[in-house]
Amino acid sequence: MAMLHRSEEVTASQSYAYQYPVSIAVQRHCHPMPGQTSAATLCGPVEAEWKTEALNSRAGVDFVASRGVLQWASGDTFTKYIQVYVLRAAARPRAAEFAVQLGLSRGAVVPRAHRATRIRLAR
Repeated sequence: MAMLHRSEEVTASQSYAYQYPVSIAVQRHCHPMPGQTSAATLCGPVEAEWKTEALNSRAGVDFVASRGVLQWASGDTFTKYIQVYVLRAAARPRAAEFAVQLGLSRGAVVPRAHRATRIRLAR
């Protein structure tokens, strides 16, 4: 069985650009089933949908709304990255947060604790 895990921490360093990227690592772990000796033989193809979600922020003002699909071919266990863009505000009246959600997946299980990464933008 394959499991997907997102990174525990996300850091964003602001630059002078209008928008700057934030990368979130998503790892695939293949676990051998009882009686199997190798997890690699169990790593079939996987697709996982992801999307951004406004919490107390606004898409188009604080971040770029986006969505996509991560894909792993059979046997591929390399880390994949989701790249989202934070918009540089002249002055934020308050800290803002948005999330990147891992959603529907085919060929893998996404544990509840790993379904969302919150990104906090300072004032």
